Amino acid sequence: MTIRYRQALIGFLFLTIGPATYASDAYIVRFAAKGMANACANALWADDILLYNRGTGPATVRLLDVSNGTIRADTLRQVTLPAHRVFSVAGAQQFGVLWMPVGAPPIWVVHLDIPEGITIDSRDEVYYQTSCGSIPEIDRTPAGKVSLPVFRALVPAGEPQVKLGTDLGGRPGRLNVAVHNAADSAATAHIEVRNACDGAIVDARDVAIPAKTILQVGGFRTNGPDCTATDAALWMRYTVITVDQPSFSYVSNLTDELPPVDVVPPIGLAVSVNTEY
Repeated sequence: MTIRYRQALIGFLFLTIGPATYASDAYIVRFAAKGMANACANALWADDILLYNRGTGPATVRLLDVSNGTIRADTLRQVTLPAHRVFSVAGAQQFGVLWMPVGAPPIWVVHLDIPEGITIDSRDEVYYQTSCGSIPEIDRTPAGKVSLPVFRALVPAGEPQVKLGTDLGGRPGRLNVAVHNAADSAATAHIEVRNACDGAIVDARDVAIPAKTILQVGGFRTNGPDCTATDAALWMRYTVITVDQPSFSYVSNLTDELPPVDVVPPIGLAVSVNTEY
């Protein structure tokens, strides 16, 4: 795609005004944060949102709100997608599609209004950044990518959120839990990591979350007590999150260890994506 053609396409997206009627909610996690580091380099985790219009005419996606702060004054609140084209939110940031709060926190949530016929991929990408020189340099091609869940609705206060498959198979890993408190007041999240084989609690913690904020916490223990039943494999874990305010949550597992044999692909990051209807 030439630069001139790309600019023309972006112009069409922003100047075409689609229907203003309310459609469906989508809550999507966004982030830009540093990961592991050594003397001269570090991992950089960043997101992108891909939108695809399956319809035969233009469709308008609107930004309704953001967490962890207020919407930047210079961000465009809506984009209109032509039919049968892919739109990248990260790629369009230079044109005003910032969709981030003032202050640019490391993680936040965007609340979108999505019309019928739109396909969404929430991308979690990791980049390699070198920092030995005077100016940090980032490899612009991501070294890896996984998909994050897109949330269609908030979970009511007090309703347990059960996340199955919060393990990396038999490999050890770091378990992270992200909880978004969508309420105007502070929330408490009770988090339990459990054995799948018998439901025994491996680790538990209560976490305070400010209003309109997503917070990720880690350091949970995953090597649990011996199972007293065999309803599932001994190494399987699941996580239960119960929040006293409307919310959503997800769980990710990360390891930096390589597999013992080179015929098995390294599975370094897994995100529990459970679809409920």
